[in-house]
Amino acid sequence: MTLSADPQAGGIQLELLTGPLTGVYDPNGMGVMFFAAPTAAPPAARRRPRAPRSYAAAVIKIRGVVALAALMMAGACARADAEPAVTPVPSGCEPTAETLTWSAVTTTPVLTQVTLFRADELASGGAGRRLLDKPFTPSVTGVDAPGWLTALGASLARKTGRPVHTTAPSAEGQSFGYGSGAGPADVVYTGVDRVTADFEVRCGTTVRGRLQGWSRTVAGGRSCAGDITTDVFGRLAVQLCPAQPSPPAG
Repeated sequence: MTLSADPQAGGIQLELLTGPLTGVYDPNGMGVMFFAAPTAAPPAARRRPRAPRSYAAAVIKIRGVVALAALMMAGACARADAEPAVTPVPSGCEPTAETLTWSAVTTTPVLTQVTLFRADELASGGAGRRLLDKPFTPSVTGVDAPGWLTALGASLARKTGRPVHTTAPSAEGQSFGYGSGAGPADVVYTGVDRVTADFEVRCGTTVRGRLQGWSRTVAGGRSCAGDITTDVFGRLAVQLCPAQPSPPAG
């Protein structure tokens, strides 16, 4: 883009009366975008027989550029707002029993892997078809303190009286049994009970964040055509089964 020399030479300013960019702008500094003419436009679109001779004429000429610049800046602001804020940790700040408080503790069943097996694959030891593969990763968010993960998990476990693990979960070696149904396919699944909680650490200024850990791993299997199960992980896994064709009308 190139700057128009006319607004610069004539001292023309642009005032936006409404919208998120309300204010008075000149052709210098941040206002430069409002006085720019797109150089990538076809020559016919850039030609002008004479320079604008009044403030009103200048506003009419650049109104399209103003709208484009406003949209670009508003979009950039929206992308910035969508990114989660991360609070820096003051020097020497640590989550201790005296400084740490917890709230909004929740436990949620989350599937980490689901594999679909046809009846013949189960009998022959086939690999099946993966329907879900989403490893669970414990984390601390909202605050730049990855080193707090272990201490926060131990603190939350003491508060709740239940395990809160902060290492990567694994269902390796976990056995389970189930009866394969009469349907054409079965699902085998693994999952975790995810534990999340908000925390505050008072270190001069209050630092806030969220811990995500887990309390147990689960493994199991269900027939896609089986009865409704009372196991919440089984219900979640069966929802991923492919739709079965309806039986022919009798």
